Amino acid sequence: MAWTTRTHKTVNDPTRISDINATIDNENDLDARIEAMAGSFGVPNGSFESDENMWDVSDYASGSHAITTTAGEVVDGGKAIEVTQASSGGSNGGSIVQTHDDYLIPCAAGQGYYLGWYLKCSAANVSTSVEVLFYDEAGSYVSGMPLLTDTSTNPTSYAKKCRSFVVPASCMKMRVKFVLGVQGGNSGWFLLDGVKFFAIQDDEIQRNEEEASGNSNVTIQPASWTDRIMNYERITDKYGTFTNGTNQITINLPGKYFYEACSASASVLHKLRVYNVTDGTVLAEGSPGSGRNQSRVFGTFSLTAGSKVVKLQDRTLISDDSGGQGSGLDGNELYSSLYLRRIGD
Repeated sequence: MAWTTRTHKTVNDPTRISDINATIDNENDLDARIEAMAGSFGVPNGSFESDENMWDVSDYASGSHAITTTAGEVVDGGKAIEVTQASSGGSNGGSIVQTHDDYLIPCAAGQGYYLGWYLKCSAANVSTSVEVLFYDEAGSYVSGMPLLTDTSTNPTSYAKKCRSFVVPASCMKMRVKFVLGVQGGNSGWFLLDGVKFFAIQDDEIQRNEEEASGNSNVTIQPASWTDRIMNYERITDKYGTFTNGTNQITINLPGKYFYEACSASASVLHKLRVYNVTDGTVLAEGSPGSGRNQSRVFGTFSLTAGSKVVKLQDRTLISDDSGGQGSGLDGNELYSSLYLRRIGD
């Protein structure tokens, strides 16, 4: 008997998602992320094709900047900006490069976004920082959010950078700010190109409890909830929406989520639940299962702020060290599975 391979599709646009699955195996493939995801949008003149138009550039004491078209210094289009800090120490510094306040970018409070850019530095130990500045509907400044500060691991060849963030409450516009050098910092330069924002859309993760054929790894205690061991990650999230922990998953971004969970069959009378560790509450509880019937549960929930940690638990009427003993068929035995998907804001 041969195994049949199923192609993974999602509840949204199958063509778009299949393109994502095919092209984003490299987690640094920023272009593929931007092109494949719905809701992507550019920073005005983000590749500096119109020189400094739509940008504000401020030079420190030893700082300078220039638009370059030199081969090897450009990665997105035909131009990039080069910022230099000529002297180290004292009151010297490089430059601040930020989108002009006449070109504030609309955003939505509570929405998750990514900022992507290409960066190349003269040395790993120059000082670079990236910050998103937020404004209200009238264009008045509200707050800034640092995304990255690096003084030791800057790339010396072009690298694709990507950072996620959530827009604070009452903020409806934003712009981005890059800084090379601080007072007393090391001399050097950076090249900046291909700056883009894009909205975080659907993301998914699946964690399974799997053991070798015929084996199990959990002793179920009667009349108590037992954490299931989620030791296999079968679908890996692409955009940082989730963080894996020991037998649990942290949901990092606000939004609406779909969940589905199941426990093993071929077990004594049992039931599973999805447990919200952060709040100490039950997110969902399945119907009882027995014999050939699994305990299953699915639905949606909304996360309005902060992050939540969830895990999968099981309960039986009697002690059972098999946890749903496997049938001895080929391959791993699947005892439980938890699937989470971000489906909207």
